[in-house]
Amino acid sequence: MLLSHASVFFPGSVITTRFGWDPTPPGPRIHHAIDRAGPGDLYTPEDYLRATWIPKDAQGNTILRLIGEGRELRIYHLYLTELSPTLREAIGLGKDVPAGTKIGPAGNVGIFVASAKGTGRHAHYVYYVDPQQHEEELDKRLTGWQINRIKEIEAKLGRAFTDEIKKREISAYNDLAITKLDPWTKRVRVIVNTYAGWGM
Repeated sequence: MLLSHASVFFPGSVITTRFGWDPTPPGPRIHHAIDRAGPGDLYTPEDYLRATWIPKDAQGNTILRLIGEGRELRIYHLYLTELSPTLREAIGLGKDVPAGTKIGPAGNVGIFVASAKGTGRHAHYVYYVDPQQHEEELDKRLTGWQINRIKEIEAKLGRAFTDEIKKREISAYNDLAITKLDPWTKRVRVIVNTYAGWGM
């Protein structure tokens, strides 16, 4: 089951930026992620087959990729030196990562962090799902995730929203999920609003 242990992800944190259209600086933009800030540690919300570490993307962000069967949780801005020894070992040896494994504290690595609403340490996380492998559960957990509201929202918001849709290669959009081309795998993936569907 997807994110069956979601309640352990980031205890004591609060949402600083929600999923979806965000008109505030540094926007307007489509925020694929949810941002959470808090003083404690993050923990893996479900079992994963492996974990990989991206030390720097195009924006200077670090990315922790927790990869499961047809799903992936990406957490940005973490510090490698602050990851738990268990997680660093899993990354180095390619070992599986069980639910409840300590990740470490939220971070603030990356050139866009200083201008974000979650200034300072925060967990910017994105949850990708392969709709071909998990369509039945998506239908059950996120009723209406396939509804495409792009034209409706474009009529209200105009050019800024249209530009974001094109730039980010989004094919379907609503408050529950975004369907787009995954820049890492080059395959169509659903980005789930975990707050709406899984309580994260």
